[in-house]
Amino acid sequence: MSALRQQALGVINVCKTALAGRGKDRHPVDNETIAIAQAILAQAKSEVPNDGVLAAVSLKPPINYWTIVQSATETVVSSLPSDEAISLAKTIEAARKRAQKPLLGGS
Repeated sequence: MSALRQQALGVINVCKTALAGRGKDRHPVDNETIAIAQAILAQAKSEVPNDGVLAAVSLKPPINYWTIVQSATETVVSSLPSDEAISLAKTIEAARKRAQKPLLGGS
């Protein structure tokens, strides 16, 4: 999930850059950024299927504002477990399995 998180953060940075340049050169969201954000959202939904907030996020056309894309990808980042959380869960699961094994030479 780390790669997906990094991709979402990349889209967020693109959105922030586009929003920062809102002067006379303001431009609409490009189709490539929308397609990337939609793919990231779809993958996140498949990886975290029980997240109700993430399930409610939609990037259905028309998407006219950078803030819509930014908000959706920020929700993805917030919904994906961090690498630290995944590592901790694996450590706890391994400890749980060790605790369930019968002790050798026990009474």
